[in-house]
Parts: sequence; C-alpha cells; structure tokens
Amino acid sequence: MWIDTIASYDMTTIILIGVLAVVFLATIIYLAAKVPLVWTIARFGYSNAIYNSRINRFVQKIYLLGLLETADISEASNYISSVNSRDFPVKSADSPEDIERLLVEKLHQRYSEAVALCPKSLKSVLDANLIKYENQALKSIFTSYFKAQDKEGGTRASHYEKVPPIGNLSEGVIKDMLNAETLKDLIDLIPREDIREQLNNRKPEHFHDAEMILDNYYLNNLTVRIKKAPSPLRKELTDLQMVNVDLHNMRALMRMVRTSVDPKYRKKIYSFHLGKNLGRTTIDQLINAEDMANFIEALKDTPYGPMFRSVYSEFQKDRRTSVFELELDRFWIKYIENFALRTNTTVGPIIRYLLELEYEVRNINSVLKGLELPGGKELARQVIICSEGDL
Repeated sequence: MWIDTIASYDMTTIILIGVLAVVFLATIIYLAAKVPLVWTIARFGYSNAIYNSRINRFVQKIYLLGLLETADISEASNYISSVNSRDFPVKSADSPEDIERLLVEKLHQRYSEAVALCPKSLKSVLDANLIKYENQALKSIFTSYFKAQDKEGGTRASHYEKVPPIGNLSEGVIKDMLNAETLKDLIDLIPREDIREQLNNRKPEHFHDAEMILDNYYLNNLTVRIKKAPSPLRKELTDLQMVNVDLHNMRALMRMVRTSVDPKYRKKIYSFHLGKNLGRTTIDQLINAEDMANFIEALKDTPYGPMFRSVYSEFQKDRRTSVFELELDRFWIKYIENFALRTNTTVGPIIRYLLELEYEVRNINSVLKGLELPGGKELARQVIICSEGDL
C-alpha cells in the first residue's frame, strides 16, 4: 500500500521528502547533543544570579587606591566595612591580627556557602578546593617546624597567632601542632587521614618536600573530581586545572632555585603532573636550573616566558623572587576573568567570585600590615593584585 502511495509521487516530491527527513534527523541529533549543555545552564541559573550580582571591589583600582589613602588601621577598618560590610565586617577597634583571622574565617564561610549554593555537578570540585586553604595553614606550620630544626631548637609557639584556624584546623589543633616535639608528632595531629598517611610514608626531610606532598595531594584531589564532572563542564574545568598545575610547578621549583636546593634533591621530591604549557623537557630544565637566569631561559618558548623576562631587571636589584610570583598572580587573575567570560552561563561567575575574594583578602592584609611600617604603604602597593593591572 505504502509502495503504491510513494509510486504516485513524482520524483521532485520524493526528493523533497527525503531532504526534509534528513534535516529532521540532523536537528534531532543536534538537539540531543545540546541537551546536556542546556540542562547544565539551567541548573546554574540560581547560583549565577547571586554571584553575578557580587562585585569583588578590593581587586578594583578605585577601591584599592582608596584603601591605600587611609591613614591608620582604624580609618582603614572603617573604609573596608563601608565598601563591603557583608564580606568584611571589620571594626575599627580590631588589631591587624584580629582582622586577618576574621577575613580568613569569612573566606572559608563564603566558600562553604558557594558549595551549598552551586549545582551538585560542581559541589565536589569546590569542596576539593577547600583543601587548598587548609594546606596554606599547614605549610606555615611546617615552615615553622623546619626553621626551628635548622636553628637547632627554638620556639614555634610564637607563630600561633600567625596561623588562623580554617576548615579542620581548629585553634587547639594548630597550637598543638606548633608545639609538637617531633615531625611524627606534628603529622599525627593533622585531621585528614589520607594526607597524614602520605606525609608519614614520605617522611619529608625539608619544607620543600612537605610543600610538594601537600600541593600534590590538593591537585590530585581536584583533578579526580574534575574528571567526574558532567561533560559540558569537564573540558573547561580541565583546561583551568592544567594551567593551575603549570603555576604550581613554576612556584614550587622557583622557590627551590631561590633557596639553592640541590637539583638532585629537587628531582627526588618532584611529584606534580604535567600541566598545559610546560612539557617534560621544560620541567626537567626547571628542575636542573642553577639560577633564575637558567629558570627563565627554560621558559622562553612558553606563554610564561615574556612575563618572567619583563621583571628580570627588577629581580636583579635585590634578588627577590616575589616579583615573579606577583607576575604569576596577575596572569592568573586575568586568566580567570577570561575563563569567567567563556563560561558565564555555568561555572564562571562562582569561580571568578571565589578567586577574586582570595585576592581581596590578601590585598587588605597587605595594606593593613603596610600601615604599621615606615614606608609600608609603598611596599603594599607593590604586592597588591589588581584586576586592572598595576596601581
């Protein structure tokens, strides 16, 4: 019957029906491919409405200059609170140490809120990032421990006020860790069982070794969770993570060059994965670099080479590698801004807000410390990270 029906059509009609069928099938396939992305965008609608409305003012030039113009801690505190009392409810009577602790607590609180607000597909990724903040505190504690060992004893309890509690690291735990008599005692006090196990297995002999283990633990956790993210997010998050690994590689190896760690020891403890723009050959050259000139030479064919060369003359004045670290920070904040534009309907707004909040906390602390020192404002100006470039 249907054969007779088709036979009754002329050839033009049959061709037209065939073309329409192909177009219809192609449309179905295209829409099916786009459904995951559309569904992902829809799930981010609520959280993006919140984070698109939040402005990180203390990475903006006008507010940073306003903060630098304050005369003392009290005036700076009032200015900070007037600009953003929601994230930074500081009081004029607070000391810089009190303010720093408050800002760290607020940073952790805002991160926890973001984990609660974001879609399920991003929760585990953001939750893994909380490890980074605990690692920063642990690095300070290990620095204190190994410095005390180098000086054949000495107290580390004086560093207590400089390590604010965060995440699983309470005030009591931090104090006990700083008072630990042996490295094993210190490690056994770490709340996270998996990182405790890794540190006990490796038995770090130096701060750089402990730093490498902590950073590797954080990066591995983040990478594993990104691989489990839905496909519309996975590609962008993986790209971001690969650049993040590059930056960790350069920072860690640069610090070892600065402190003249033997290249053989660097190779022994190096445990990061390869990132986006630094291949195995480049990493090997960085590991074996004798000085910063060799280090920069190894980066000449990478996207990071120009920024290192641009501040090399400044580095030669006082041999401070912080000038290179600041360039990496400026690169990272700009990269995140571009990432947020590309992913403005999904993960971009949340990640931009959280990263810039980190820099806000750091900028505020730099200015407050600068207000206590002669010429400190100018020092603070030099280390501030502004999303619009230099101040």
